Amino acid sequence: MALTACGGGGSSEAVTGGQTNPTTPVVKPNQPSNPQPPVTTSQYTGKSAVINTKTNTDGDIVAISTDNINTLKVNGKTFTIGQSGISSGTFSDINQKDLYTVISGTHMTHAKYGFVRDKNAQMEYYFYQGDQTPVANIPKSGVVNYTGRSTYACEKCNGEHIKGTSKFTADFGKKTLTGNISNERANVALNAKISGNTFSGKNSAGTQTEGAFFGKNAEEVSGIYLNNGQAFAGAFGAKK
Repeated sequence: MALTACGGGGSSEAVTGGQTNPTTPVVKPNQPSNPQPPVTTSQYTGKSAVINTKTNTDGDIVAISTDNINTLKVNGKTFTIGQSGISSGTFSDINQKDLYTVISGTHMTHAKYGFVRDKNAQMEYYFYQGDQTPVANIPKSGVVNYTGRSTYACEKCNGEHIKGTSKFTADFGKKTLTGNISNERANVALNAKISGNTFSGKNSAGTQTEGAFFGKNAEEVSGIYLNNGQAFAGAFGAKK
């Protein structure tokens, strides 16, 4: 931050014939101030599974953040994941020359999740991001059920991205979250421990999941799941 120098205050003095005569300070009328509104930046946070399809190495899960819910910033790249004039209650599925995206629609209010395939770089990103619930607003007890939708892709899916459903039960007293991803090709069980406003875990089959609660009072959950051994991954979103 640059600081500009300011002149000192007080009265000035005039010197006449060796005599110093104090002069009356000139009082300037107050100028109306026009304060500028504070600059605020909404940070939408989440995580992404990053998979290199060229090297076929295991996927990594990394933290992501953006100031625009319709922009995904990951792995040093920026992708537009919300198209003007295009909306869907379920998913927006757009296959372009260089990019293939499957993005959640209006069934989620506080979060956005989905899949981005960068064809040129041969990279895939399964992600979730949004306005996470303040930790202080996470319930201390009680059981809440969430229902929603999901995406799924696998090594044997021939490049197809399969859409399905998702169901979750959060036990805030026990700090556990259990759920199921269901579609025409697979049923994936997910288990996680709740910590603050996020959750993470791995089931007995080696499927890893990461996610968070979204909205002022944990109205929604969204996350990703990944199984490197069985070569599948996806994302999900659900609400009360």
